[in-house]
Formats: sequence, structure tokens, C-alpha cells
Amino acid sequence: MSGTVMLLIGLAACVLAPLIGALAFVGQNAERTEVTRALATIERGYSAAFTVSRRRSFRERIVAPFVYRLGNLGRALTPTGGVSRLARQLDYAGNPPAWPVERVVAAKGVSVLVGIVAGVAIGLVWGGVPRGLLCGALGALAGFFGPDMMIFNLSEKRQEEIRMSLPDVLDTLTISVEAGQGFDAALAQVSRN
Repeated sequence: MSGTVMLLIGLAACVLAPLIGALAFVGQNAERTEVTRALATIERGYSAAFTVSRRRSFRERIVAPFVYRLGNLGRALTPTGGVSRLARQLDYAGNPPAWPVERVVAAKGVSVLVGIVAGVAIGLVWGGVPRGLLCGALGALAGFFGPDMMIFNLSEKRQEEIRMSLPDVLDTLTISVEAGQGFDAALAQVSRN
């Protein structure tokens, strides 16, 4: 008897389930239509966002944000006085257009990580874990101060070039002024030469 009842209940469920499902979709009202439209719009927005991110290169999706975060590390490690000193050194170096102060400070963060990884790798190959840690610390120091040393080297070279060319500049300026040119015209002559 209980088996027959169970069979009848199962048969009724199989017949009623499609009927109830059909009735759920037949009786749509205005609110339901608006909700369906809003959900479709959201779905299109999400699918467009994912297709755009797939079109971007690996460098744009992964490398650039990682380097930006490492740049934040360089900004956090560099004191305010260090930034102003670095700006002065960049002025002495002639302010290379590709290397503003912010970029050099960000490069310090990247080079710290590169220095740590390279130092640990060299130390592990050279003599085990203790030397790996020591070389990692030395690599971090070299990475942090490396951009500073490169900018200092550029500034010293430029200052030396200026010192070496100063007699020629003054000589050209003097000759131009003695030849009757005004001071502005003489400076223009010096800048052309």
C-alpha cells in the first residue's frame, strides 16, 4: 500500500512540476520585466569587463600593477629629505626627461626586490642558507642605493662636462660681445655653438 502511494505522489509531482514551471513564466508583470532587463544589463557589463581584461597584454594586467606596488615600497622606504636630495642630484644631472624623481624613487623599490632575490640566489649557490641571507641583505642595500649612485654618477659627469666647457663658453661670449652683439645675441650664439 505504501509503495502505491509513493508511486502516485511521484507521478503527480512529475505532472505538476512542468505545469507549475510554465505558470511561473506566463504570469510576468511589469516589475518582473524590469528586474529581468536590469539583470541582463548587469550581465552584459560584466561580460564586457572580462573580455576587455582578456584583451590586455600580460604586461598591462600583471607586470605594471606589480611594479607600481613595488614603487610604493620605494616611496615608503625613502625619507622626505632623501627625495629632495635626489631631486637636487637630478637637477645636477640635467633632469633626464625619462627619469623624474617619482620614477627614480619607484625604481628603488623594484631594485630592492631584485637585489634581494639575486643576493639570496647567489648566496645559496655560493655557500648555503647563512650566506644566502647575508647576500640577500647586501643585495637589498645595493638595490636601494643603486639608483642613487647612478644619478650621482650622471650628475658628476654632467658637472665635469660643464666645467670643461666653461672656458670655451666664456671665450665665445666675450668674443661675441666685443664684436658688437648684445648680451642676449651673444648668449644665443653660445647656445647655438
